[in-house]
Amino acid sequence: MKIKLNKQRFAHFLTYELFPFLILGSVASFGLYYAVESIDELKDYEKIDLFGEAYGFVGEDLKEHILTSEKGTIFQVNTHFYSPKMREISSMYQAYGVYADILLLTEKDLKDMASAITKSFLPLNEEFSLHCSIPSLLTTYSYEGVPYAVKVYDVEDEEYSSHYRLGDIVNYDKDFSSLYLLLNSKSENMGPLNGISKNEAGLHVFSYLMERYYNV
Repeated sequence: MKIKLNKQRFAHFLTYELFPFLILGSVASFGLYYAVESIDELKDYEKIDLFGEAYGFVGEDLKEHILTSEKGTIFQVNTHFYSPKMREISSMYQAYGVYADILLLTEKDLKDMASAITKSFLPLNEEFSLHCSIPSLLTTYSYEGVPYAVKVYDVEDEEYSSHYRLGDIVNYDKDFSSLYLLLNSKSENMGPLNGISKNEAGLHVFSYLMERYYNV
């Protein structure tokens, strides 16, 4: 016996039977996709992010070293370097710098930050010195007597700048500003220094930067 499906019954079928089934299937598919994507996405403490005011990253050997020495802990190294002269540099800092583990900033920007530097970066104090050492010929930038950054290029002192091979890491403007390396206090790769970290990878990388590219 054939059942005649008129327009009214067909509309009822679409509204109350087929559409809910399709919606449920779509929701389930989206949920599965999101779950897979969430599994694949790396956590902040599984990455090292480098941000700086320079014209490009050239330290591919540095990347390779990080991934090799921190194997099993760090699975990705991201580099974000932008010209300090670009108008959008503040936007780039907000987009990438605030999340970076290690930063390379100009002296001008450090001065402009004033007290904000105390909330953004780790102090290079006695506790820090238990994990990293700063080469004797390199000086630091301090705010209210507390050091926060290591000077790796001095725009006015060629002899000082010769003690650090910054050019092996980035391309930079030698006539623009002195440059400093800093550690982000919000990073989850800073060991016991900030109370939120999952590992010490950021400290290891900073130590390597101090040792590998330093010239006596």
